[in-house]
Amino acid sequence: MCQKLGYTQYTWGTIINDQRFGRSNNQSNLNYINCDSEHTDLDDCSVYNKTSSGCYISTSTCGTEYGLRCYNPGECTDGEVRLADGVIEQEGRPEVCINGVWGSICQWSWSTTDGYVFCNSLGYDGPNPWTYYYAYYGSGYGPVVWSSVHCSGWEQNIHECSKSIYPSFTCYSSYVAGVLCKEGCKDGDVRLVGGDYTNEGTVEVCYDDLWGLVGDTGWNDGDAKVVCSQLGHADGIALPMH
Repeated sequence: MCQKLGYTQYTWGTIINDQRFGRSNNQSNLNYINCDSEHTDLDDCSVYNKTSSGCYISTSTCGTEYGLRCYNPGECTDGEVRLADGVIEQEGRPEVCINGVWGSICQWSWSTTDGYVFCNSLGYDGPNPWTYYYAYYGSGYGPVVWSSVHCSGWEQNIHECSKSIYPSFTCYSSYVAGVLCKEGCKDGDVRLVGGDYTNEGTVEVCYDDLWGLVGDTGWNDGDAKVVCSQLGHADGIALPMH
């Protein structure tokens, strides 16, 4: 279908099953169309019609009217990985770049080990990431490109793990995986980031294996001095900044 519409540079599409594009409520004698991966035109596919004279499509008499999203490549470089649509940078919907398009991962068999390897791919080396299911971070825009991902834990990149690759599986975008990565810090650790020198920057504190910011409400000289002392700058003057 996508090739018929002119999307000839990318072979995958996303089936939309939530009727977000609306319903036509038209009469139809078409039952279904069956296309194989080697078909290059919709006219090559097998068409199966209903044996009756047709059916009026309505909410009460018919199931779902499916939608389709097609893609053109060029939005990313093959092999890249990212987290999308999280509130903080360490969380989101795992996505991988395949054939120049960002795609998500189906939740089937998605585990803590799989999430750990994916997080390692992004440089997060903390243990026990939190895994999420049922499009917790949204269904995304791209296709679902992988399913049944299985990592052993020693892999350096999620691409090294075994997996099923589309179109050898069926998974709707409402069943994509999510993850919250953890970092290699201990609760109570502090650091300064973003400064021009090692003795300045935005204060971050480790809590629950994640680096987080400190609100400036009530932030004063005493607070700044404690942070500086913890970082080994005990003899100088601590200057709080807002």
